[in-house]
Amino acid sequence: MAVDIYLASLAAWVVANAGIAYKRWDRTDSPHDASSKAGTNLKYTYFIVYVLVVASDWLQGPYLYPLYKQTLQLPENIVAALFSTGFVSGAISATFVGSLADRYGRRRACLAFCVIYGLSCLLTVTSSSIYLLFLGRLLGGIGTTLLFTVFETWLVAEFHRLELGKDGVELNDLLGTMTILNSIVAVASGLLSEFLVGWTGSKRSPFLASIVCLSLAFAAIIRIWSENYGDEKAVKRDSAIAHLLDGLSALVKDSRVLTLGIASSVFEGTMYLFVVFWSPAMISAHAEANKSDSQNPPFGLIFASFMAAMMFGSQTFAHIMRPSSSPPPLELEDSAPIPLLRSTFLLKILLPVASICLSWSVLRPTVLSTLWAFCLYEMAVGAYFPSMGVLKSFLIDDSNRASVYALFRVPLNCFVVIGLALTREGEGYRNNVFMSCSAFLLVAMGFANFFLKH
Repeated sequence: MAVDIYLASLAAWVVANAGIAYKRWDRTDSPHDASSKAGTNLKYTYFIVYVLVVASDWLQGPYLYPLYKQTLQLPENIVAALFSTGFVSGAISATFVGSLADRYGRRRACLAFCVIYGLSCLLTVTSSSIYLLFLGRLLGGIGTTLLFTVFETWLVAEFHRLELGKDGVELNDLLGTMTILNSIVAVASGLLSEFLVGWTGSKRSPFLASIVCLSLAFAAIIRIWSENYGDEKAVKRDSAIAHLLDGLSALVKDSRVLTLGIASSVFEGTMYLFVVFWSPAMISAHAEANKSDSQNPPFGLIFASFMAAMMFGSQTFAHIMRPSSSPPPLELEDSAPIPLLRSTFLLKILLPVASICLSWSVLRPTVLSTLWAFCLYEMAVGAYFPSMGVLKSFLIDDSNRASVYALFRVPLNCFVVIGLALTREGEGYRNNVFMSCSAFLLVAMGFANFFLKH
């Protein structure tokens, strides 16, 4: 009976996605469909690689915590320390990977991601040595920083270099498609990881599949991607430290960019804490509802539902950003671009929605209530990433884009490390984390409402 709940949830989100997809594409406007050959080439060139690298990440998602806790039987404080190691290394690497990517090339940085993340997966599955597991998480933190920094930076820089905006190609369409593809891949990855674990009987198998994806992505980048840099004059003139300081200056001088940093640190930091704690939260709710059943909930199905909900959020973003959509009631200057206005409006809505979902999962910890609160939270995540992508593309200059993107991840990772450092066994601490994150999201909403005026 319990599995039926998870299947029904996934089916509901699949139907919702099919409905909004039909509504979007059935009413497509011909001017919106116009796309240059260069724009089409960029989409294929980027999305082939993007699908592979996000698949390498999502395949591990449902089983990293169960691998540590159940297969390796590590205590909760060690599991938290392993996750913390990844976020600490992510925070430290964020201070230099962006400036290095701007200076030496975003394509090279993407290749480095494939190698570093592949080594992280290999160390995770081939050894029970605690030291090698920590090394794996250290490399994983660096890889995650690269994944969420250099790939989008490469795309935005290529879009501007090719001047695709003059050919009628919309950057927000690319970013929206990117998030939709991310969600589709995540759903498929969740189901594939469930299948692989059931077929092999080992929670290590999804990590081996990730290595295959990374190898294919590496080969594709080598073959079809061109290189791009930050401001080449600045790169030749300045040292890496000077370039990093330029990014820091751009961050603190513009209150809007600083607000984006605050919002991304809180929202994405909360998301990473959610990644750590959703599995034990669902285990607890499932155990309470099925006291005679000692089996764990189907993590792959739950993860697929989360990702289907995230895809619905990204499709909702794409629908709202359509030129035919009515502009939101924003008190902003008429001269501001409509994609900027709509993305600002969405961000101000998504922050409190995410806050409510997390607090609701604590107040009503039943299986159905927890599952749907988490699904709605993932829906907000799906709309958040393209919205934030559009805001960053408008407000951050190309010359130090990767540096600023990476600097955003320093407080983000510190936020997560603080949340994990105090981890204790039991539900009380997890509930405190969710409620604290809920409060921080409301604070970020206040900053967004006060400073994000264009």
